[in-house]
Amino acid sequence: MHACTLALGASEVLRVLINGESLINNGVGTFFYTVIDNFLDPAIDSGAFEVVMTNLVLQFLKVAIGGPILGYIFAKLAMMSVSRVFNDAPVEITVTLVSLFTIQNWILLVF
Repeated sequence: MHACTLALGASEVLRVLINGESLINNGVGTFFYTVIDNFLDPAIDSGAFEVVMTNLVLQFLKVAIGGPILGYIFAKLAMMSVSRVFNDAPVEITVTLVSLFTIQNWILLVF
């Protein structure tokens, strides 16, 4: 989507709005997938509904609050690493990709 808005010459504000809306859609889709997946778990009986709802709320809070906090911290660390490099595209791209996959795998282990 970002490439399309660039090719069409859309303003920076419009590009940020479209990218932000796309991220929100991804987050909402992930949350609803988790909700449906938990309800379709065959190990859950009717008496465990309260436990499932409590776990869903806790999972939502971890993702909605913990995700942005960890994302901000790791983004700052990646930006500090990239800022030490001047006009060396391969190193900047490598640091960015390594940072991305490191935080992604670390968060998957934690959450």
